Amino acid sequence: MAEEKRFLIGNGDNLREIIPRPPISPTKVHPYTLDYAKQRLIPKLQQTVDNFMSLDQAACPNNEAIALLTLHPAYIAKSYYPSQLIRGLGFRALGSRSRKVVPEKVTTKTPPREVETVELYVSGTRQDFQNWAGTLNTWTTRHPPANELNKIEDLRPLTSQLRLKPIPTDDPEPLLEIVLHASYNDGYVIQGFKEYLHKLGLKVDFDKQFIVKGLFFLPLRVPQELIERLAQFSFLRLARPMPRLRSFPTVVFPTRQAGSTFSCKLPSKEALNPKVHAAIFDGGLPKNNSLDQWATHHETSNLYEPHTSLQAHGLAVTSALLFGPIEKGKELSRPPGIVDHYRVLDKKTGANDHDNLYDVLNRIDTVLRNNDYGFVNLSIGPNLPIEDDDVHAWTAVLDEYLADGNTLATIAVGNDGELDRESGNARVQVPADCVNGLAVGACDNQVSPWHRAPYSSVGPGRSPGIVKPDCVSFGGTENKPFYVLSAQKPISTVGTFGTSFASPLVLRTAMAVRAHMGEQLNALALKALLINRTEENDEHISEIGWGKIPADIDALLTCNKGEVRIVYQGTLRPGSYVRLPVPVPKAPISGMIRITATFCFASRIDPQDSVSYTRSGLDIAFRPDNTKFNNPEQINPNSKPFFSPKKYATEYELRRDFHKWETTLHANKNMRGSSLKEPFFDVHHGARERGHLVTSAVADDIPYALVINIEASRVPNIYDEVLIRYPNKLRALAPVIEVPIRAIDVQAKGVGGL
Repeated sequence: MAEEKRFLIGNGDNLREIIPRPPISPTKVHPYTLDYAKQRLIPKLQQTVDNFMSLDQAACPNNEAIALLTLHPAYIAKSYYPSQLIRGLGFRALGSRSRKVVPEKVTTKTPPREVETVELYVSGTRQDFQNWAGTLNTWTTRHPPANELNKIEDLRPLTSQLRLKPIPTDDPEPLLEIVLHASYNDGYVIQGFKEYLHKLGLKVDFDKQFIVKGLFFLPLRVPQELIERLAQFSFLRLARPMPRLRSFPTVVFPTRQAGSTFSCKLPSKEALNPKVHAAIFDGGLPKNNSLDQWATHHETSNLYEPHTSLQAHGLAVTSALLFGPIEKGKELSRPPGIVDHYRVLDKKTGANDHDNLYDVLNRIDTVLRNNDYGFVNLSIGPNLPIEDDDVHAWTAVLDEYLADGNTLATIAVGNDGELDRESGNARVQVPADCVNGLAVGACDNQVSPWHRAPYSSVGPGRSPGIVKPDCVSFGGTENKPFYVLSAQKPISTVGTFGTSFASPLVLRTAMAVRAHMGEQLNALALKALLINRTEENDEHISEIGWGKIPADIDALLTCNKGEVRIVYQGTLRPGSYVRLPVPVPKAPISGMIRITATFCFASRIDPQDSVSYTRSGLDIAFRPDNTKFNNPEQINPNSKPFFSPKKYATEYELRRDFHKWETTLHANKNMRGSSLKEPFFDVHHGARERGHLVTSAVADDIPYALVINIEASRVPNIYDEVLIRYPNKLRALAPVIEVPIRAIDVQAKGVGGL
């Protein structure tokens, strides 16, 4: 008789307890006295004012200019944000970025050295800056803003040189991507920019604009001789060459291997669960594609004619999601759900026209805003490696859409992994830096041993979002292709490789879980479950992220002997402190155990604050023994490190508590079972806006998911013992569709049944 399956356990959030706020930490030691801070800043402020007064009046809407306030590295955590200084001067904080400095003085005994810190964009009228310069010398401790002067390491104007990215082209009128500090409420800035462009004799189509929170994006052709003058506009954050969309015509190709192309047989059954829908944004599907039963083709707005190579790419991506890697001589695997394929690329895109970039994003944005999809795949995007200082429109638009946590979006990281790493050209490409998405790289095999495919773009990502890719999956190689449906010959295959196919393969796995388990697992729980079960190898986290997604969903949904897996799903209020118990048997656990825990949450964003991009963060403490205290006055039991960022974080990131603002936290620990006594995680949801603390009255609750996997080889019945201990709170999640799990082999064997 077959052994009864031990499905993963749900309702972990029922164990949650509210706990009191811990004591406040002691006062900080300051590197500068008030008098010394004034002495340092007065000449810097005067130079800034002189620069502002030299600007053309037309370049300063409402007579405003922007200065850069560089924080001393000791004050880069959110609790030290100089809000009193900024408000007291009548200024407005517009955003932030990172900057490397050598501080003049430090609070430690070691000599100052170059470190990264935070630089704030601050706007005010030129008169306000002039007044500050005239009165700064008279400030005393009775003047509230004066108490934050010691947090400022440097002050300088935002000059045209700081705004311009290198423009390596001989084009007499290059197409630039313009980014302004402006939102929908800043009409005077946008109107002022229009008037400034008119004064320069430039015409622009403002219909192609994108506004995301505090940033205004616009494509603009500018004669070379006017670029410097354009960059003097005070609210211009940056101007850079407009990136092109990634090129695809050479990605899908018949391999040269003998017998590599073969005919195939479509599934004889409908999708496992036709209620599970995914959206793919790509090059469209060719006519007579034979996929009508599982895929619907949609045309988006303002499209030119389709491009045959892009259609081939679209068909290949759709094939990867529906059927996985196709195997010779086997009926194609049963699709987990239904695909809506949206053609967003056309002939102009196929010609690699970079003027098409915002049109494509607008088509994607329109579809997402008018439809509710639980699953989305993007194997397209700008041919642009991510940058630490600035967030791209593609990333910001997608992150804002995904911030409610209701959609799982897989995003291909790009195929530039063999380019130069030191220059950053091998880094993951936009929009794979989304913190609310799942960035997917490619590996070279479906089963062990496997390694990162050489072409797969690498991390690190931006901070937050430092772990990119999030994961890898089979994407094929030239020697071991990923076989998909061919656009040239009906019901036949073509070999290919690329992250374009690894990405929908991961989404296929998630859709299979949803098809099998129904709505019991939300999008964040699916993301946490995928990451929790990743397989590691000896490659660095920047190469493979958290690891390879399992090839069989049996590894996701069922527990082996001596193993128990619990899913928590819920919301966290801003400012709240909650305790999440780790379910273990009442009796002491013998032998060694392994705990693997994965937190995922979705967060609203501030794209203008590249170093404070996410508005929510989690401060998590693991307390393995509720009886151990270092001293009798201690409120909470001793904690031990669990989600340690040391293996991928810089010193700067460790100091500015960046790890708390990551939307995905994943780790595993080996420990003695006897060391666990009523273990739990204490979780604090901290909220910020534009880099500084905000109260629960203005911040949002966040959705979260936690997956905990416990392996105890000497306790073969640990699964049953946990259920017995928590009979009214935890329950096994029974499948809603009775399909043998072993038949749902999503990535490895191509077995019929899914």
